Amino acid sequence: MSRTFNINLVLSIVLVLSHQSAFAANKYGAIAYSSSTGAHGYSYNYKNQYSAKRRAIRLCRIRASKKDCKVIVGFKNGCGALAKGYNGKFGFGSGVQRTTAKRHALNVCSRYTNRCRVIRTVCTNR
Repeated sequence: MSRTFNINLVLSIVLVLSHQSAFAANKYGAIAYSSSTGAHGYSYNYKNQYSAKRRAIRLCRIRASKKDCKVIVGFKNGCGALAKGYNGKFGFGSGVQRTTAKRHALNVCSRYTNRCRVIRTVCTNR
């Protein structure tokens, strides 16, 4: 084999491997909330949306001791946030970055109440 062929083969392998890592599997997360108790649950780095939502609801139900937990925000390859304000009113948001998710959650919360603050932010590794 020629030296040029070997170099081209190595470069091709490197290109394929770097291309594969750029398209790694998606990761999902969710935040669930109980409006009657204010409890919440969350998940991140799950392989699919269904599993992420199911885990968030399960954690919320453990903390709430009620069955009114609902997923309020789901996200893929990013972040989700939950903000609470006066009288149990809340807001949620998502975004590629943690700061974006927090900002959206605070904006939504402030539409319904005042004294909003972010109580949970969670992100996938990707």
